[in-house]
Amino acid sequence: MSSELAVPVLVRNEVAAILNVESAGINAFSDGDQMLLELLASHVASALNRLGQEDQVRRYSEHLEELVEERTRKLRESEERYRRLFESSPVALWEEDFSEAKKYLDDLRSKGIDDLRRHFEEHPEDLDKCASMVKILNVNESTLRVYGAKSVEELTGELRRILPLNFHDRFREELVALSEGKTRFTCEFDNRTLTGETRHVNLILNVVPGYEGTLGKVLISTIDLTERRKMEQRLQQAERLAAIGETAAMVGHDLRNPLQGIMGAYSLLQEGSLTSKEREEILQLLRNSVEYAEGIVSDLLEFAGEMHLSLAETTPKLITREAVEALRIPENITLRDYSDPRPTLRVDRNRMRRVFVNLIENAIEAMPEGGAVTINSKQVNGAVEISISDTADGMPMAVVENLWKPLQTTKAKGMGLGLAICKRIIEAHKGSISVKSKTGEGTTVTVSFPVRPVNAEVNSN
Repeated sequence: MSSELAVPVLVRNEVAAILNVESAGINAFSDGDQMLLELLASHVASALNRLGQEDQVRRYSEHLEELVEERTRKLRESEERYRRLFESSPVALWEEDFSEAKKYLDDLRSKGIDDLRRHFEEHPEDLDKCASMVKILNVNESTLRVYGAKSVEELTGELRRILPLNFHDRFREELVALSEGKTRFTCEFDNRTLTGETRHVNLILNVVPGYEGTLGKVLISTIDLTERRKMEQRLQQAERLAAIGETAAMVGHDLRNPLQGIMGAYSLLQEGSLTSKEREEILQLLRNSVEYAEGIVSDLLEFAGEMHLSLAETTPKLITREAVEALRIPENITLRDYSDPRPTLRVDRNRMRRVFVNLIENAIEAMPEGGAVTINSKQVNGAVEISISDTADGMPMAVVENLWKPLQTTKAKGMGLGLAICKRIIEAHKGSISVKSKTGEGTTVTVSFPVRPVNAEVNSN
């Protein structure tokens, strides 16, 4: 007969081994012997567990080294690709470090300065300080060529060294955008090269991914728009000259009629054989011609100059009544005025009368054989709408589309500024003017402007 004592070795709750002790005697093992064997089993389990962890750590370390090496290789390749693209780019590129400026901005915010834009406007010296904190790290060949630099060292260092004199507005907005967490900013401005030449550029700022928290690396691209701007200026000048030529031709053509009348009347007056009645008729012709010429000049000056409004209280009914009273309505025209005496408005009454005199005259002239002109008014969404409708033959779409353009007219006399000036007057009152017309169905012109008083005493376009 013999005795046997066995205790399992547990590693992570699994039996990894069994410690077994045998004896030739019966009941050879006591409770103390069992406790000793269990203690030995726990030490063995701990050793086995430690060996397993060390092996796992070793394998993980080897794998981690491989991961680090692979990541480093990819970063190196990415950096090399970035450098190749940076150097070969046809666009001027700058690498800049805004990290010190960001710390300064964060410090300002920690002091309770929330409106950085206003702070920099009131303290431009702080803007200069930030500019001295931004460092230019590198530039590419395109930048050297555009800015007339012979080496990278001429442009690297403090950004403040190469900023133009009028940099404050642009740089302030750049810093405000970065302080708000934006990673992209763009603007146009005039910059000066090292040779003193002014270049108009489009700046595009991008925070390099991974540097959003520190702004340690910011990529700036500057696209030279100087030639495009010069071309736009030449085009604008050509358009202005063409407009001046067109206006001059229209003015010359329109003034020739009253001038010819004046010259003819002058020749007749020189003869000295006119009766008193004929003389009075000639003098009236002279007055009419001068007034017509003066009207042309006045229209040009009013259309081209600032429009100053002299506001006074009135109503839709008073506006239309004053316009009708200033007109001579032909006998073959029926005029119906259904405009409302409400609400009270603040407008320039003289200019508003001119608008409606012009619109009613147009409606009457469109019906040489006779017809009806109807005036209505109503309130719509906080605005007053006054409409003038006629029963003429209507207008083709091509005429309607050009109706408000200056120097566009289908009349034998006049420069085509009347409706353009009307539009300016209404827009100066923060209103709008529109037309609906269909061949054979007549035309309706609608003027709309706010019921609330116009706040500005002076409007200019």
